[in-house]
Amino acid sequence: MKVKKTNWKEIGVIGVDSGCVLLADPCYWLKKKDYQKTVCSEWGNVKEIPYSLGHMGKGVLVRSGLGDGTYSVKALIENVPGWGERVIEIRIKFI
Repeated sequence: MKVKKTNWKEIGVIGVDSGCVLLADPCYWLKKKDYQKTVCSEWGNVKEIPYSLGHMGKGVLVRSGLGDGTYSVKALIENVPGWGERVIEIRIKFI
């Protein structure tokens, strides 16, 4: 049995001052009024932010575990045939 090697690398740190993190495509940045509406309403731990056309999400808003602070961001990097090294997955440990 061949064991697949994982290659997790720390790629940076994210600072949190709102108690949550937004994962989004920069092409769909939220306008300030949309962000305030989303954050200020009750939404549990995770919320998908719908795209205005309804066919995909603008992003995902996630509560940051214990709240404000700095959190390490790690990426799983693998060699994808025909594409080279690519980020396969990201990990942010909030607690």
